[in-house]
Amino acid sequence: MRVLHLTRDLAPRTTGGISTAVAGLVGASTRAGLRCAVLSFDGWRPRAGPRGGPLPVPTNGPHGATLRLSNPDQCGVIDSFVDQTRPDVLHVHHEMLWPIAARLRQRCGIPALLTTHVLQAEQNRLRGLTEATLSSIAQARALAEADAILAPSQAALACLQSEVPERRDQLWLAPLGVDDSAEARASVGIERERGPVLYAGRFSDLNGTGELFAALPRIAARAPERQFVIAGGVPENRKGERRWRARWERQLDAPPTGDGLGGDGDRGGDDGGAALRDRVVFPGWLDAAALRAHYRRAAVLVIPSWFETFGLVALEGMLYGVPIVAARAGALVERISHQYTGLLYSPRDLDQLVDSVITLLRDPARAAKLGRNAATAARSDSRWDDVIETHLRAYRQVA
Repeated sequence: MRVLHLTRDLAPRTTGGISTAVAGLVGASTRAGLRCAVLSFDGWRPRAGPRGGPLPVPTNGPHGATLRLSNPDQCGVIDSFVDQTRPDVLHVHHEMLWPIAARLRQRCGIPALLTTHVLQAEQNRLRGLTEATLSSIAQARALAEADAILAPSQAALACLQSEVPERRDQLWLAPLGVDDSAEARASVGIERERGPVLYAGRFSDLNGTGELFAALPRIAARAPERQFVIAGGVPENRKGERRWRARWERQLDAPPTGDGLGGDGDRGGDDGGAALRDRVVFPGWLDAAALRAHYRRAAVLVIPSWFETFGLVALEGMLYGVPIVAARAGALVERISHQYTGLLYSPRDLDQLVDSVITLLRDPARAAKLGRNAATAARSDSRWDDVIETHLRAYRQVA
């Protein structure tokens, strides 16, 4: 069977979890005997004006035949690529690519599946938005037209069953996975007592970045020797990146207020924001290799998201034996067992977030045990080769 994936920013180009997830899925599918090809829309801006440039040519690599497009002017080469790869199934990983997939589905007479890596309606609900966005409109169309809709977690499946109950028979659970490595296995059980507190991911209200920034001074005041690594940002959005960094700087420069947002004198030292600034490192958006280096050292991985459709960062950290403090939100409760592989707290509850991190920093033996348990759990049922059958079954059913 031949499967053509339509995605954005395929690894090694990485701008989020979708990049990593699709690369893992294609690798596991290939090992299972499928022939995969990928249309990767890198840095895609469908409403951007003409940008010209040379037409891309397909390459063959670890993900099979791959064609990378960077602007709408290049779409004319898609049909010839599809004719060369002759897919039996289309697998779409981003709702903004659905119009292209719908045209190819009609042209080739083949089914198209959609994986909901992000739930646009749930995001709007959490943000209190009542008006539809371009992304939510695009996803609504894809949910209505796809031959099958794959949910990466039970939490995502429940949301979709509520959002599109008329499509219940086309909603299937198909968990994502993670690739193991000798490097990850060797990191389990290493000394982490003096390691930093780590955050890894996109800066966003939904990812809990605001709560993280507010919690850092309070954690720093109670763990005066601890360092912090805030790895991530807003890739390909310099304005968004600058806004979050400016928010952090304003918090450092603001006087203590006693409101729990860096107040009560809990600014990380007698010289307040200046001392805390020296203890917090922002390495920016990292590639996979650089991020793995931080997993090897981290004492605690913090995941303060309001909702997660799968929780890939949690699973990556677990493989490396990192104890996790995470919000009890969405699929995170499926990845993390409270008091066994990590500590869960109520979403957006600063007191619980701070207390949970401090609990693990002050009890390294307990943290180490949670990390070992996390590594065992991740390897027991979440490696790509263990979960790929759910995707293979979906391809067979629609084909």
